[in-house]
Amino acid sequence: MGELGDMDLYALEYGQDDPTKCTARKMVRMEMARSVNRKFHASDSTVVLNPYAHRTISPDDRGVKGILVLDCSWKQAKEVFFRKLGGKHRRLPGLLAANPTNYSRLGILSSLEALAAEAEVLKLEREFFPQLYEWENP
Repeated sequence: MGELGDMDLYALEYGQDDPTKCTARKMVRMEMARSVNRKFHASDSTVVLNPYAHRTISPDDRGVKGILVLDCSWKQAKEVFFRKLGGKHRRLPGLLAANPTNYSRLGILSSLEALAAEAEVLKLEREFFPQLYEWENP
């Protein structure tokens, strides 16, 4: 549960958005990510996807053992992402959102979009993601 190849996937949900649109919750429900609580402290071998990080994710980060996505409201993101979470904080390069809520807004990605983008940068399994986009039934 919650693995992408040999990599662990974690989701920290803050419950600040509409739960029917929460991609992290859907990944957890489909057992593609493991839900963690706010006391979770990421190890140094885990990348924390953080849009405010100083370093951008790159192929040099391929050796990581886990990925942590934080699912929160973008209106409260600065407060959430500056908490002490451990891990290697990395941001994604500038990408346009494809989700219906923030369509074509720069960097305002859903948890799923951020995870898929990181997997592309790190050249991880692509077969993992197509099934995530087929969420007609909640």
